[in-house]
Amino acid sequence: MKVIFTSLLLFAVLLNAHAQNAVLKGKVTDKNNVPIASATVSLLKASDSSWVHTEISGDDGGFTMQNIVTGSYLLDISAAGFEQAKQVVTIKAGDNDIAVTVAAKSKTLNEVTVTGKKSFIESSLGKTIVNVEGSGIATGSNVLDLLRKLPGVTVDGNNNISMAGKQGVLLLINGKETFLSTDQLADYLKGMSADEVARMELITQPSAKYDASGNAGIIDIKLKKMRKAGLNGSTDAEYGQGVYPIGYAALRLNYHKNKLNLFADGTWLDAIGWVKITRNRSFYDPQGGAVTGYDNSVQESKEYFSNDKMQLGADYDLSSKTTIGISATGIYHPNHESTYTAADIADYNAGSLIKNGALTRDTFLRTNEIANAYLKHEFSKEHTLDVNLDFVNYNQQTKEHTSNANEAILGIAPAGLDLDGYMPYNMNAYSVKADYAGTLGKTKLETGLKSSLVAIENKQDYQIPDNGTWIRDTSRSNDFAYHENVNAAYVNGSRELGKKWQVQLGLRAEQVNLEGLQLVGNKSFSNNYISFFPTAYVAYKVNDNNQLELNYGRRIDRPNYKRLNPFITFINQFSYSVGNPELRPEFSNNVELKHSYKNQLITSLSGSYATDMMGTVVVPDANTKGTHRTDVNMGTRKTVNASINYNKEFYKWFLLSVSGDGYYAVYAGKLLGQLLKTEGGGVFITVDTQFVLGKWTAELYYNVNSGYRNDLVGTSKPGQDLSIFISRKLLNDTCTVKLHLRDPLRLNRTKEHAEFDNTVSDTNYQFHTRQVALSLAYAFGKNTGKSKHESEVDELKRMN
Repeated sequence: MKVIFTSLLLFAVLLNAHAQNAVLKGKVTDKNNVPIASATVSLLKASDSSWVHTEISGDDGGFTMQNIVTGSYLLDISAAGFEQAKQVVTIKAGDNDIAVTVAAKSKTLNEVTVTGKKSFIESSLGKTIVNVEGSGIATGSNVLDLLRKLPGVTVDGNNNISMAGKQGVLLLINGKETFLSTDQLADYLKGMSADEVARMELITQPSAKYDASGNAGIIDIKLKKMRKAGLNGSTDAEYGQGVYPIGYAALRLNYHKNKLNLFADGTWLDAIGWVKITRNRSFYDPQGGAVTGYDNSVQESKEYFSNDKMQLGADYDLSSKTTIGISATGIYHPNHESTYTAADIADYNAGSLIKNGALTRDTFLRTNEIANAYLKHEFSKEHTLDVNLDFVNYNQQTKEHTSNANEAILGIAPAGLDLDGYMPYNMNAYSVKADYAGTLGKTKLETGLKSSLVAIENKQDYQIPDNGTWIRDTSRSNDFAYHENVNAAYVNGSRELGKKWQVQLGLRAEQVNLEGLQLVGNKSFSNNYISFFPTAYVAYKVNDNNQLELNYGRRIDRPNYKRLNPFITFINQFSYSVGNPELRPEFSNNVELKHSYKNQLITSLSGSYATDMMGTVVVPDANTKGTHRTDVNMGTRKTVNASINYNKEFYKWFLLSVSGDGYYAVYAGKLLGQLLKTEGGGVFITVDTQFVLGKWTAELYYNVNSGYRNDLVGTSKPGQDLSIFISRKLLNDTCTVKLHLRDPLRLNRTKEHAEFDNTVSDTNYQFHTRQVALSLAYAFGKNTGKSKHESEVDELKRMN
């Protein structure tokens, strides 16, 4: 491995050739020298004000622009609550340091102004940013619902997240992995109010600095942060009403003085969830094609849950160049769920028709503990070191009672099934990461190391009735232990070649050691492998208005822990799901061509080739006359994707954002001995309009899809969603009232179709989407600057 990284370092040195290279660094502050975070800093050509580059200021107000051609420019700075500022700068070769001061907007009562308006969707050559904060889209929604509204992103009925037609999205929260499984991640996101989110970043081709997980790319959820000078705070309160109510409240406090920054965040959520799943399955004779039976069911679930979260933290400047910090978060999430399934199961060959009724009552308590400690040191302006230590605990104690009753309409009904279950689950994840950034001549260099360890203990203890007493069900009880260690190293080098070309090359190596043990039957599996993930980017500046980028990356989608877990999860007596310990990781090679016009119109064309594609299949069970779901490696996937994003402020009071994504995929593989090949695609369109007049804002959000193919055996039907928002600023803009009409026309529906192994399945999901919500947000305190640090540790995903 040393040879590989040494070779890359030598390559980075060789790139240090004949180009003029400049770096622009600056800091945005107010007149009291308080840093301004999240300011949009744009570099414009002095000759015609055409766009060159844009950065967002960090928590310390700082921004850095790399690989800028020397010359005269105009700097344009905008930040919510401040007057727009422009500043002439002359950039010379080497480092250029500037200071930018912005003035707070004046409060004239009779003045009609546009304040703090930001495009809902912002596109750049590196990623797509969805600005949730300030948009009404968050009001009345949880984070899982919010994901369904992102351009080009879909969440199916089983909570699998796809982007640009590809499953395998790595989801980060503030740059951290969750280590959760699909259903655990869905439960975690469902307990978070969308009002906690500042923005979401969609990264289709991450650099070598990021974890290689996620074939479809990365979605990074950035939560709201308060790191303000002095004593500051904000509070939110929200009430929503649909079929069932939802309540949310939050309080955020921050104290920053001299070298010390203290912060505390607390949130409370109380809600009732509901979903209705109608599933119709037909079984066919493989010879003549005649229908041999069916399994039609209606499943309705209702859950009562709350989510209480508290975070405490501190940052301290040991010196002007060194900062340390710690933070700890605790989550308390009780949940009570009741699910009733009514099923009609027919077997024409056996001459039977059975009616099954299954009632399942689940009660579980989930607790999470999350801790972080970090050190940030600047050796110089060009050389920095970040070290992060992280710990994540996910603990869930589940008690379940399932009662099945069968009635024979034709034939003989099998005996019913009653089960009492206790399923404790505990996961501990540890991570250490060090990132170094510096320069070699005129080449920017990034390198780092990371190691993570995940330990999971999952038990399943079932009891069945026997002559009036309950005895242990040894056929269904089990104990599963899983350990995974991932060690990674990366190097990334970038620089400008001439006045128009810029290149970036990176390589990431990840070594995986995993083992699983199923105590019942003493079954075990293990795997050890090392994988390399190269990335390459080439950018060409055609002229002041147009820029092209070509990039390539190799990525991996590892099966989450629940997909490997051989435990059986019951839906009813005739339907269950089971994990697959032999599931292999999915690898993909991805290439993308992007074009930017004035940073208003971004278009891209991409292609992807994936092997060992993972997917879920429904398999008929000849013994039980039912079905079971499991995950398998289906084969290969070839995907072509095209996207377009357009943002424009037509008038001071009207902003339009439109995004469109389309893909076409060819799937080929072998399932249960059958050679299969299918193809298909889908189109997704998102439209967001904002009208701003003085202190009033109105917004209309609409997305629609044409229907799309999920994998080798499944498709989703067309769907759409509509939301309307109205907000008003009060009390000198310190208070905001929002009204959200969510899915007022009941357009939001999810329908799926699947064909496999002589079985045709149609599923319709109905969620609790129609809702009206009212929220109130109030901010208090003197200053608006933020402190230095926002930890971006890459941990917190695969609790799945």
